[in-house]
Amino acid sequence: RAVPEETLSTHWLNNPHLAIRYWQMGRDLHDLRLASKHVVGIVKSVKQLGRNEIHLDEALDLNETLNRALALLQSDLRRVSVRMRPGTLPILKGSQTEWVQVWVNIIKNACDAMAETPNPEIDIHTRYNKQRILITIANNGPEISEVTRRKIFQPSFTTKKQGLSFGLGLGLAIVKRITASYGGSIAVKSNHEKTIFRIKLPVEDGYGEA
Repeated sequence: RAVPEETLSTHWLNNPHLAIRYWQMGRDLHDLRLASKHVVGIVKSVKQLGRNEIHLDEALDLNETLNRALALLQSDLRRVSVRMRPGTLPILKGSQTEWVQVWVNIIKNACDAMAETPNPEIDIHTRYNKQRILITIANNGPEISEVTRRKIFQPSFTTKKQGLSFGLGLGLAIVKRITASYGGSIAVKSNHEKTIFRIKLPVEDGYGEA
């Protein structure tokens, strides 16, 4: 028998702790469902570390892959102010899973670095200029030292006591490998105000189409 709407409302009003608990459970299940969609692709990316080829078989809008990464990381981003400034980008042919993994690694590392930062912010900017896609991901976390910047893309390098969240310390090494597979480059700049990861990708024969 259907329960009258007012009875349900009274029940939750009288038991607000239960309402909050069920809402949190639903939120966490939603996050797990999003994460599960990428597990196979993430494992594949780890296995492919060091390989020179990737399969350029999907037509990609990199802005969409960034949005997918942000959705996947919504739990980490709850206390972070995210600013997305997407430009109009040409279609790139490649693997959606790998590009989501690129952004997940960079953004997740930024979230972890800003754990003690008041008013943490991430600013993502994409644009297309002179046959190149340019993507910058900036955060206002602590400065990365010059010594660390020189090592940050090496496999197994981590500044975290218990290793990278995705295991094995391979996160940013995967980022560099995928970027290089597209003929692109990645660089990091850091000072006391912000840290910026900058990716440049050529859009030419074999890499993309306008």
